[in-house]
Amino acid sequence: GSYSCSITVFVAGNGSQSETDVVTGAGVDVTGNPVSDTDDATVSVVDLPSAIEIVKTASPDVVLEPGGPVNFTFLINNLSAADTVVIDTLVDTIYGDLDGLGTCSVPQSIPPGGSYACSFSAQVTGMAGDSETNVVTASGEDDDGNPVNDSDSATVTIADVPSAIQVTKSASPDVVTEPGGSVSFSFVVQ
Repeated sequence: GSYSCSITVFVAGNGSQSETDVVTGAGVDVTGNPVSDTDDATVSVVDLPSAIEIVKTASPDVVLEPGGPVNFTFLINNLSAADTVVIDTLVDTIYGDLDGLGTCSVPQSIPPGGSYACSFSAQVTGMAGDSETNVVTASGEDDDGNPVNDSDSATVTIADVPSAIQVTKSASPDVVTEPGGSVSFSFVVQ
Protein backbone atom coordinates (compact mmCIF):
# COMPACT_ATOMS: atom_id res chain seq x y z
CA GLY A 1 0.00 0.00 0.00
CA SER A 2 0.96 3.63 0.05
CA TYR A 3 0.13 6.88 1.74
CA SER A 4 0.28 10.30 0.11
CA CYS A 5 -0.20 13.87 1.25
CA SER A 6 0.78 17.31 0.03
CA ILE A 7 1.55 20.79 1.26
CA THR A 8 1.64 24.09 -0.60
CA VAL A 9 4.34 26.62 0.21
CA PHE A 10 5.62 29.80 -1.43
CA VAL A 11 9.02 29.42 -3.08
CA ALA A 12 10.77 32.74 -3.75
CA GLY A 13 14.06 33.82 -5.26
CA ASN A 14 15.77 35.59 -8.11
CA GLY A 15 16.19 34.10 -11.55
CA SER A 16 18.52 31.09 -11.80
CA GLN A 17 18.23 30.29 -8.08
CA SER A 18 16.83 26.99 -6.85
CA GLU A 19 15.50 25.51 -3.63
CA THR A 20 15.97 21.85 -2.71
CA ASP A 21 13.75 20.44 0.02
CA VAL A 22 14.33 17.07 1.69
CA VAL A 23 11.58 15.00 3.28
CA THR A 24 12.13 12.01 5.56
CA GLY A 25 9.47 9.45 6.37
CA ALA A 26 10.15 7.31 9.44
CA GLY A 27 8.25 4.76 11.48
CA VAL A 28 8.22 1.11 12.57
CA ASP A 29 6.90 -1.98 10.84
CA VAL A 30 4.44 -4.45 12.46
CA THR A 31 7.27 -6.27 14.15
CA GLY A 32 8.71 -3.11 15.66
CA ASN A 33 11.64 -2.71 13.30
CA PRO A 34 12.43 0.90 12.39
CA VAL A 35 11.88 1.98 8.74
CA SER A 36 12.76 5.26 7.07
CA ASP A 37 13.49 6.78 3.71
CA THR A 38 14.50 10.21 2.42
CA ASP A 39 13.84 11.94 -0.89
CA ASP A 40 14.31 15.43 -2.22
CA ALA A 41 12.71 17.71 -4.76
CA THR A 42 14.24 20.79 -6.36
CA VAL A 43 12.30 23.82 -7.55
CA SER A 44 14.12 26.23 -9.89
CA VAL A 45 13.25 29.90 -10.05
CA VAL A 46 13.27 30.88 -13.73
CA ASP A 47 14.32 34.41 -14.59
CA LEU A 48 11.43 36.41 -15.97
CA PRO A 49 12.86 38.72 -18.65
CA SER A 50 12.64 42.38 -17.74
CA ALA A 51 11.49 45.04 -20.16
CA ILE A 52 11.01 48.77 -20.24
CA GLU A 53 8.90 51.04 -22.41
CA ILE A 54 9.75 54.67 -23.17
CA VAL A 55 7.10 57.05 -24.48
CA LYS A 56 8.27 60.36 -25.94
CA THR A 57 5.86 63.23 -26.65
CA ALA A 58 6.34 66.70 -28.12
CA SER A 59 4.05 69.55 -27.16
CA PRO A 60 3.17 71.24 -29.38
CA ASP A 61 3.90 68.90 -32.27
CA VAL A 62 3.32 71.69 -34.82
CA VAL A 63 4.98 75.13 -34.65
CA LEU A 64 4.55 78.06 -37.03
CA GLU A 65 7.51 79.02 -39.23
CA PRO A 66 10.28 79.90 -38.49
CA GLY A 67 9.78 77.75 -35.36
CA GLY A 68 9.26 78.01 -31.64
CA PRO A 69 9.65 76.35 -28.25
CA VAL A 70 8.65 72.69 -27.85
CA ASN A 71 8.41 70.73 -24.59
CA PHE A 72 9.66 67.14 -24.90
CA THR A 73 8.40 64.69 -22.25
CA PHE A 74 9.75 61.20 -21.59
CA LEU A 75 7.94 58.48 -19.62
CA ILE A 76 9.88 55.29 -18.85
CA ASN A 77 7.73 52.37 -17.63
CA ASN A 78 9.21 49.29 -15.94
CA LEU A 79 7.13 46.46 -17.42
CA SER A 80 8.68 43.84 -15.13
CA ALA A 81 6.50 42.37 -12.40
CA ALA A 82 9.50 41.18 -10.39
CA ASP A 83 12.68 43.15 -11.11
CA THR A 84 13.79 46.68 -10.34
CA VAL A 85 15.50 48.29 -13.32
CA VAL A 86 18.18 50.98 -13.25
CA ILE A 87 18.21 53.33 -16.23
CA ASP A 88 21.75 54.64 -16.67
CA THR A 89 21.59 56.31 -20.11
CA LEU A 90 18.97 58.48 -21.77
CA VAL A 91 20.15 59.63 -25.21
CA ASP A 92 18.37 61.58 -27.95
CA THR A 93 19.45 61.55 -31.61
CA ILE A 94 19.30 65.36 -31.87
CA TYR A 95 19.80 66.63 -28.31
CA GLY A 96 22.37 64.01 -27.21
CA ASP A 97 22.79 62.88 -23.60
CA LEU A 98 19.72 64.09 -21.70
CA ASP A 99 21.30 63.69 -18.23
CA GLY A 100 21.05 67.11 -16.61
CA LEU A 101 18.87 68.60 -19.38
CA GLY A 102 15.62 70.01 -17.98
CA THR A 103 14.35 67.65 -15.29
CA CYS A 104 16.08 64.57 -16.78
CA SER A 105 18.61 62.81 -14.57
CA VAL A 106 20.21 59.36 -14.70
CA PRO A 107 20.79 56.90 -13.18
CA GLN A 108 17.20 56.24 -12.14
CA SER A 109 16.01 53.17 -10.21
CA ILE A 110 12.47 52.13 -11.20
CA PRO A 111 10.66 49.48 -9.11
CA PRO A 112 8.59 46.70 -10.68
CA GLY A 113 5.54 48.24 -12.35
CA GLY A 114 6.83 51.76 -11.66
CA SER A 115 7.76 54.63 -13.92
CA TYR A 116 10.00 57.68 -14.24
CA ALA A 117 9.16 60.88 -16.13
CA CYS A 118 11.21 63.92 -17.12
CA SER A 119 11.08 66.74 -19.66
CA PHE A 120 12.98 69.62 -21.26
CA SER A 121 12.22 72.44 -23.69
CA ALA A 122 14.04 73.29 -26.91
CA GLN A 123 13.64 75.59 -29.91
CA VAL A 124 12.62 73.78 -33.08
CA THR A 125 13.22 75.89 -36.18
CA GLY A 126 12.93 75.52 -39.93
CA MET A 127 11.07 76.44 -43.07
CA ALA A 128 7.41 75.73 -43.75
CA GLY A 129 6.94 72.04 -44.47
CA ASP A 130 10.10 70.99 -42.60
CA SER A 131 9.83 68.47 -39.80
CA GLU A 132 12.15 67.30 -37.05
CA THR A 133 11.99 63.67 -35.92
CA ASN A 134 14.23 62.62 -33.10
CA VAL A 135 14.54 59.27 -31.34
CA VAL A 136 15.27 58.81 -27.64
CA THR A 137 16.74 55.58 -26.25
CA ALA A 138 16.69 54.57 -22.58
CA SER A 139 19.14 51.84 -21.51
CA GLY A 140 20.06 50.11 -18.28
CA GLU A 141 19.80 46.75 -16.56
CA ASP A 142 17.56 44.86 -14.18
CA ASP A 143 18.54 43.67 -10.71
CA ASP A 144 19.73 40.36 -12.20
CA GLY A 145 22.21 42.22 -14.42
CA ASN A 146 20.25 41.68 -17.65
CA PRO A 147 20.20 44.61 -20.11
CA VAL A 148 17.01 46.53 -20.84
CA ASN A 149 16.41 49.23 -23.45
CA ASP A 150 13.70 50.82 -25.55
CA SER A 151 13.35 53.70 -28.02
CA ASP A 152 10.60 56.04 -29.12
CA SER A 153 10.37 59.01 -31.47
CA ALA A 154 8.52 62.29 -31.71
CA THR A 155 8.04 64.51 -34.77
CA VAL A 156 7.56 68.27 -34.77
CA THR A 157 6.33 69.86 -38.01
CA ILE A 158 6.98 73.45 -39.08
CA ALA A 159 3.69 74.86 -40.40
CA ASP A 160 3.34 77.56 -43.03
CA VAL A 161 2.26 81.02 -41.91
CA PRO A 162 0.00 82.30 -44.72
CA SER A 163 1.54 85.27 -46.51
CA ALA A 164 -0.44 88.51 -46.87
CA ILE A 165 0.13 92.07 -48.02
CA GLN A 166 -1.58 95.35 -47.30
CA VAL A 167 -1.59 98.29 -49.75
CA THR A 168 -2.27 101.82 -48.48
CA LYS A 169 -2.89 104.60 -51.05
CA SER A 170 -3.06 108.28 -50.25
CA ALA A 171 -3.60 111.44 -52.35
CA SER A 172 -2.07 114.83 -51.72
CA PRO A 173 -3.89 117.06 -51.96
CA ASP A 174 -7.11 115.11 -51.58
CA VAL A 175 -9.21 118.09 -52.75
CA VAL A 176 -8.71 120.18 -55.94
CA THR A 177 -10.73 123.09 -57.33
CA GLU A 178 -12.24 122.99 -60.75
CA PRO A 179 -11.18 122.54 -63.48
CA GLY A 180 -8.61 120.29 -61.64
CA GLY A 181 -4.98 120.23 -60.64
CA SER A 182 -1.99 118.12 -59.94
CA VAL A 183 -2.38 115.38 -57.34
CA SER A 184 0.44 113.21 -55.98
CA PHE A 185 -0.53 109.64 -55.18
CA SER A 186 1.54 107.65 -52.67
CA PHE A 187 1.48 103.91 -52.18
CA VAL A 188 2.75 101.87 -49.22
CA VAL A 189 2.93 98.09 -49.59
CA GLN A 190 3.39 96.13 -46.35
